[in-house]
This record gives sequence, structure tokens and C-alpha cells, in this order.
Amino acid sequence: MSDARVEAWRNALAKLGAVCCLLLAVSLLDAVIAKFREPPQVFHALPGEVLQATGPAGEKDQGIADLVITGDSAAVQISVDAIRPGFWLGGAMWHARVTVSPNAAAGDYVVRIHARQIPADKVQALHIVVHADAADYQQSSKSVIRRVLNLSPWWMTIVWAACAAVNFLCVFVLSNRIDQSLAQEGRAGIYLIRSTDGGQEIVFGLGSRNGVEAGTQLDVLDKSGSWIGFAEVRKVTEDDALAWVKGDRPVEPESMVVKR
Repeated sequence: MSDARVEAWRNALAKLGAVCCLLLAVSLLDAVIAKFREPPQVFHALPGEVLQATGPAGEKDQGIADLVITGDSAAVQISVDAIRPGFWLGGAMWHARVTVSPNAAAGDYVVRIHARQIPADKVQALHIVVHADAADYQQSSKSVIRRVLNLSPWWMTIVWAACAAVNFLCVFVLSNRIDQSLAQEGRAGIYLIRSTDGGQEIVFGLGSRNGVEAGTQLDVLDKSGSWIGFAEVRKVTEDDALAWVKGDRPVEPESMVVKR
């Protein structure tokens, strides 16, 4: 594959990666906004579905028998499976299964699970919102992506992040191939331009392994190939060099240096 074709592929993948990053940001924003628009005590379900729920049970020595369940019915049945220590705030947390009957009518079922010593009106209620069908379930979502595409915005965020990572990895590999090809010809792209009192300093990817040393002079060309001036190398490493540019025109992005 020619250098021009490799560069064209790199530029196309870089643009595609930028699009993936934009879609990643949109998906993440949609997921976060949807999360904050609905309280964590609201659960959406279809008839016949089984949900997992958790909540505070009070003191650590609470047992399942010490809990009171209100709102349990034939349509929505609650079964507390365990009480475990809380991870963040201490105390105890109950873990329950919410079983929605296949014959449950659409509606908002209010359930409360709490310790006996705590009044029911002091406990946050769980709202089990049962939908008539999948279409109604989909349209109830606070996420635009979920309502329009019926896809999880969190999964879309992961997918776009993976696509962006693959794209930028490919860009990195192709950029290295281009740099190696240019270095073999005694050329290199300038990747850092810094203004100084006496002119400009540039850093580029030619080093001692390419025959560049302190005092070496190179031509500086703009992106169209026109001569800008010459650069005198001040510092050099094995793969890179810093040089001071003398010329009437300023060095701009996408310029390159060429060994004389």
C-alpha cells in the first residue's frame, strides 16, 4: 500500500474515531440524564417478569421475620430472600424478589418493606409499574435512545467506546507506519511548534538513528511542499530532535522537515 493510501486511510479512521467519540458522549449523556430523571425506587416490568430489589432493613441484627411488607398482592408478590450488611452506609439491607403475575393488570403497584419499629409512612415506597405490553414499556423509558431504538444507552456507550478505541489504535499504527516511511526518506512531520523570542522551535521525528545530530541543518516545508526556511538542530535523542527555525514565514501545522 502506497504512503498516500496509508495516509488517506489514517485520516478517514481519525474522522470516524471522532464521530464515535461524539456518539459515545451522546449515549453517555442520555444514560445519565435518564438515570437522574427517575427515582431508584421505581421499577418497570411486564406481566410474568421477576425483578430484584434492595433497600434498608435497619439495624444489622434484623432478621427476615422482623420485616413488614405492605402492598403485597396476587398481582405483585414480594419475597425477601436475605438480609446482608450494607456496603456504603452500614446497617443492613434486605434483598427481595418481586414477582409480577402473568395476569397482572397494567398500573402502579406501591409496595413498602420495612422494620416493624419503623412506621410505614416513614419508609420510601417501591413503585412497581406494570406495563400492558413491550411497546408501552419501551415508550415509558426516560432514555431517548431506549424509546427510539429500544437499545440500552449504557450498552451503546460501551459499544461506541470500543469503536473509538479500535479506531484510534488503527490511527496510531498507521501513523507509525507513515513516520517510519518518511524517516527512511529523511523526512518527518513536525508535531510540536513553539514560539520563542528569536523565532520558533520545532520538534520532529528524526533522531540520531536517522543521522541527525546537534548542528544539523534541515529544510522546513509547508503542507503544500513550499520552502519556509531552514532549521538548525539544538537537541537530539535517538528518535526525535528539537530545532530552531530561521525563515521569513512562520511554521504552521502539517509542516515537515527534510534532510539536506
